[in-house]
Amino acid sequence: SDGNDRVLVYYYFFFFFFFKQKTAYEIKECDWSSDVCSSDLQKQNELIEYYGETIERYELEFKKIEKSNKTIQNLKTISGIGTKTAIMIYSTVIDANRFESKYKYWAYCGLAKKYKESGGKVYRSKPKRYSKLLKRCYRSSALAAINGKNDIREYYEYLLQEGLSIEKARHQISRYISKVSYAVMKNNIGYRAYQWRESKAKDS
Repeated sequence: SDGNDRVLVYYYFFFFFFFKQKTAYEIKECDWSSDVCSSDLQKQNELIEYYGETIERYELEFKKIEKSNKTIQNLKTISGIGTKTAIMIYSTVIDANRFESKYKYWAYCGLAKKYKESGGKVYRSKPKRYSKLLKRCYRSSALAAINGKNDIREYYEYLLQEGLSIEKARHQISRYISKVSYAVMKNNIGYRAYQWRESKAKDS
């Protein structure tokens, strides 16, 4: 069910981040010349082995979720979005219809425009509450797409040619991926590549 899928995803990432931070701290604080830390090193190796086995189990579960969920399959048709990212996005959003527009969704993802103009001056708007997980998902998806050979990579190159800085171009790609993923989830359809060509003259 949707609820079980969501619990599975969040448990997986809680386990991952807790283990990574705990292991890094213990390795940093340990005196490896002591007998005690030699024993600790063995425990660390056991934990790493257990961690690897757990990751494999969850990746199998992710595959099962993907096969049974059409929305996740549709999200994966977007360049830069893989299985884990698709599941994270879906498990956080669940129902895209709760967002009235792409602008509301951008705000929820922390990807709304940070600047506004008034009287010829540009002001930095104050950040509102947003999903940090979704923002990370779209930023990492943007980097994955940019580093590949696909339609979104071509969009990125177009933005650079138009004079955008690397930072702004990457941010625009994150917004684009979040916009099309919102449409995919809301309309229950697959991604249609090169949509940016059709709307590049508009404010996306």
